[in-house]
Amino acid sequence: MRRSRLAGGLGALALLYAGGLSAPAMAADSPTTIGVRNGLTEFSFSLSRTKVDPGPAIIQYQNTGEDPHDLQIRRRGDDRVFSAGALLPGGVGLVTPQLKKDSRYSFWCSLEGHREAGMEAVLKVRKKRT
Repeated sequence: MRRSRLAGGLGALALLYAGGLSAPAMAADSPTTIGVRNGLTEFSFSLSRTKVDPGPAIIQYQNTGEDPHDLQIRRRGDDRVFSAGALLPGGVGLVTPQLKKDSRYSFWCSLEGHREAGMEAVLKVRKKRT
């Protein structure tokens, strides 16, 4: 099961790049990749980057814990929630939002008691591309 979830996640990632874009157009719109995994404890998140430029993003969550977890992402001040869904240990999920400039995005696990136990993080998006 672990291989099939990983293969499914990698297949989805390949599809993001297979949209018929030419190499120059793709370079201009290349998504930022952000890795998310369980942190130092079961009930924490570790982000590979905490500050990024605005634009398309690929957020990959790998559940490296021993319990099921999910990943929810919401831009502060917005009602829309992106979700990687519930993942068993070893599972991988992808979220592909368009990150807005000068924003903060809250990451959390919505399973009962997990956020309250510390399973949350913040991603900051810069004001403009540098």
